[in-house]
Amino acid sequence: TLLTEPDLFSAELISSPWMTYDLDKRYLIKNAPDYLKKRSNKKNFLSIIVGNELRLKGEIETFVSILKEQAPENLKWKYRFLPKENHQSIKDINLIHGLRDAASWLKAYNAHLVN
Repeated sequence: TLLTEPDLFSAELISSPWMTYDLDKRYLIKNAPDYLKKRSNKKNFLSIIVGNELRLKGEIETFVSILKEQAPENLKWKYRFLPKENHQSIKDINLIHGLRDAASWLKAYNAHLVN
């Protein structure tokens, strides 16, 4: 939803995402640059976190590289790789860190609106 409907949510927390749900087609990876270019002016925050999951990490890092190179100014994001965590433990950690990061982003965003 962050790429295709950025106005739907202000912040998204993604834990160990399966970026290649369509296997060899890699729709999300291939189309992320175009979606990032077409985004509205909506300000968003994205938290991505992954544990020691080698089958997921490569494609996630490909997506992170796209964000590093092409994310617009109105998209703030944070990526964490936690090698001591796994698919089961990572979601709880993302709730803690992701919500804290999103709250900090929202506080800064709202302060900007007031001033």
